[in-house]
Amino acid sequence: MFLLFSTQNILLANTSDVVIVDRDMTKINLYKHIEILEDKTNKLTIQDIKNKKYDEGFKSTSLVGNSFGFSKSAFWVRFSLKIDEGILDALYLELEYPLMDYASLYIPKENGEFIVKNSGEFIPYSQKEINYRNHLFSIPNSSQGTQTYYMYVKSGASTQIPLNLYKSGTLIEQIDKENFILGGYYGNMILIMIATLLAFYKIRDKLFLTYGIYLLTYIFFQLSINGFFSQYFTPFPLEYSNKVIAISVSFVVLGAILFAGNYLQVWNGKYPKTKLLFYIVSAAAFTGLIITLVSDSSLGSQVSAVSGMILPLVILFGAISSVRSGYKPAKYFLAAWGIFLFGIFILGLLFLGFLPYIFVTAYAMQIGSTLELLLLSYALIYRINLVYQEKEEAKQKATEYLNQMNEGLESLVLERTKELNHKNELLSQLAIRDSMTNMLNHNASIEALSSMKSTALRNGYNLAVIMIDIDFFKSINDKYGHPAGDQVIIKIAEIINKNIRPSDTAGRYGGEEFIVILHNTNEIDAKELAERLRKNIESTKITAIENQSISASFGISVLNPLEPDLDIILQADKALYQAKSSGRNNIKNYSA
Repeated sequence: MFLLFSTQNILLANTSDVVIVDRDMTKINLYKHIEILEDKTNKLTIQDIKNKKYDEGFKSTSLVGNSFGFSKSAFWVRFSLKIDEGILDALYLELEYPLMDYASLYIPKENGEFIVKNSGEFIPYSQKEINYRNHLFSIPNSSQGTQTYYMYVKSGASTQIPLNLYKSGTLIEQIDKENFILGGYYGNMILIMIATLLAFYKIRDKLFLTYGIYLLTYIFFQLSINGFFSQYFTPFPLEYSNKVIAISVSFVVLGAILFAGNYLQVWNGKYPKTKLLFYIVSAAAFTGLIITLVSDSSLGSQVSAVSGMILPLVILFGAISSVRSGYKPAKYFLAAWGIFLFGIFILGLLFLGFLPYIFVTAYAMQIGSTLELLLLSYALIYRINLVYQEKEEAKQKATEYLNQMNEGLESLVLERTKELNHKNELLSQLAIRDSMTNMLNHNASIEALSSMKSTALRNGYNLAVIMIDIDFFKSINDKYGHPAGDQVIIKIAEIINKNIRPSDTAGRYGGEEFIVILHNTNEIDAKELAERLRKNIESTKITAIENQSISASFGISVLNPLEPDLDIILQADKALYQAKSSGRNNIKNYSA
């Protein structure tokens, strides 16, 4: 909704394949400039994507759009930029979809390699380049002419790929406007919820209680889809982040059914057909909630989204039935919810991949809810005037009390915001990277393994660990010195990073030893990767050690779901010891 108020110069995409970034550019919508490749195998790496044999797999958004619904595939995005040398402003790429599990931007370097920047719901905010609810990546100004950039994305929920390119000044203005509009939007919601619950406390009409519950679930849902919940309020491990949206959808459907049924007098048995439909939608939402909590969050999201799409039709049917029966308050409810529920329906089509991710579809619910609040507030007043005209004075006192409470609430919100910002600053300063290789350090590697192991056990994925040790590394240090040994470690780290997927994790475990954690990978595929790494290391020449041949030994272990408490690192380390005992420069799998 906040984009309606934007007065900035927005350059919409044209038919050119190359995006020209000149001094006049402030923001570019990249919708028609990007090409997308669907990776159904979830195994392609940046080295694969660079290969021209995949060029035909990239499709223009004019053919495939940027909305792919609940897909288990990974997606690669490609676009080209030509940045004028005279531009002094920093450039930023925004993935305007907070619910993406993984998002990695590959920025080309002069030597043909890439700078990799990671974001996503499964990436801790302390590891992201920019702490923001959407996924932001800085793009360095380049004088190398036209360059091609790649982005890897994967989502356990609905997959949407809306990309915008900003200059820094425009981005700051945009964020300020977003925070201002969304702050007012959430503030109004919270104030109305508090007023509703206070009204229930004063006059004990359960209509206010059900409306307050609905508003609470709706605020939770909005915080989830806008990215605020995962940024500020997530108290659980990152692997549960993709469950939040499905849970919030189920809650808001149940809250809406509870309130609508009470307002329209469905629960008193006047409309048996409508009551049955309300029970069916409630059952669907509850089923999606249970599936999400105990099993597949992707399936749970789909079931919840379907219940959210059915919800508008069912409640509209109930409102029409109530109007036809002569219940006067229902006509105001029908007008208010007719607008709002249409917005929910549009958003459901977007999440299922039937509509593209554009302003009207992405913010259909916020637009509808703003109008709905005005009409529904009047509907509530009309309903209460019919039943509780004698309590007008009590409602006036409740309103005055709310105004006083609001002053204290604003102060509390400001204080809490400062506290959260301070904590986020502290988190961003935590050292999680090895200074030499920029890989995860020892502790961060163990933390990453724990997180990926939990995800694998919950979703039934395979998980493999490879321990790598450089052969005769002490001899290299003794003969050529520690600086030369450092060059060997850095080179092997580069080889490892080139050959793993964005969903995999690699770290420097200690000294000359590395750890590679492979998501959804069995023993055969792990050994295939280890062999590729072994050959690449064996063929590498390093000037600092006079191009002397180097090698490494590998130990592989895979997660056994029947014995999840076994130490998978210790198992891989035992296999590594067997590899070194067998003459080095080879690979051994762990066997009990």
